[in-house]
Amino acid sequence: MTKQKQTNYFKPVGIKDGSIYFLDYTFDHGDFKGATGTILDPISKDYIADLTSEDWIDYCRDIWVDAVQSGSTEESLEEFSESVQNEHESYGRLFPGHDDSYSELYEEAHKHFDNSVETFNCSGGGRIFDEELLNSFDKVIDPKLIEIIKQFELIKEAA
Repeated sequence: MTKQKQTNYFKPVGIKDGSIYFLDYTFDHGDFKGATGTILDPISKDYIADLTSEDWIDYCRDIWVDAVQSGSTEESLEEFSESVQNEHESYGRLFPGHDDSYSELYEEAHKHFDNSVETFNCSGGGRIFDEELLNSFDKVIDPKLIEIIKQFELIKEAA
């Protein structure tokens, strides 16, 4: 029986098209190995400030429908969107579809962006690393992590 091994990293690898990519962990189960990661998209203070009341209503529509169907609100759409807009400490409710998974990585992610970034949205994760991505980061944060990922994802070095 092969011993299963997992090594945790939760460290930034690079930035591509404005999104920051983290290596979460590598795993080796003998005949099955790989690397998992997380993609965080920055959300700027300007983006948040520029949302209009109509934007809020549009953004809140799906959340409101779910809340009404589950019986967790009796507010009108307009009332509900206003209460969401006032809950700035909960970004997960500010942006419908906003995924605050891996929010423990936000502090590290902030180090690689300027002060205009307010928060992040988790836009992807899992086995996200392929050869094209690893060779096309706009900014490489940790080249050692790229080498580790290539070993676990069986990506050949360019000749």
